[in-house]
This record gives sequence, C-alpha cells and structure tokens, in this order.
Amino acid sequence: MSFDRYWLCPTLDPKTWINNLNFDEFSVGVIPGGPGGIDELYRFRTLEDAIAFYAQGVEDREFVNESGLALGFDEVSLRVLGKIIAVRSKPARTIR
Repeated sequence: MSFDRYWLCPTLDPKTWINNLNFDEFSVGVIPGGPGGIDELYRFRTLEDAIAFYAQGVEDREFVNESGLALGFDEVSLRVLGKIIAVRSKPARTIR
C-alpha cells in the first residue's frame, strides 16, 4: 500500500527530519472514509506514541463536512516494522 502523505512524530526535531525519512519502525496508517480522502502514514519514535495516536490521537484528523457528517475512517492501522499488528475502522455518522 502506498500513502499520499507522510507525517513525522512531533517529538522529532524538525532540523533532523531529513535523517528520519526512512524511519518506519512504529507507524499508524490512516485511510479516511468518504470520497477523495488522502491516505496518510504517521511515523513515531516510540511504540507508546504510536499506540496513543492509534487509540485516540487520530480522532482529531477526522473530516466533518458542512452538514455535520463525520466521514469516519475506512481503516486505521497500527504498524511495527511496516507490518500491521492492529486495525480498526470508524463508520460515518452525523454529529450535529
């Protein structure tokens, strides 16, 4: 699977990001629900950071349209060394 965007853990110093471009030990893949979503991969320094983002942090990335429809996620996957070790989804729903 390929991703459209890659994000690095905010605890990494931006001055050293270039040194971490191949950094893929702990990551979370996010495939948003709905049409036209952008698949993203978030890379982390520690397993604990990746688990925290997988469990709750990804919720901030959910798209909500003007009519209050939250598009959810087709897939959120926790990865270690590029292998999926946990996966979940979240259905679309109206939040207003």
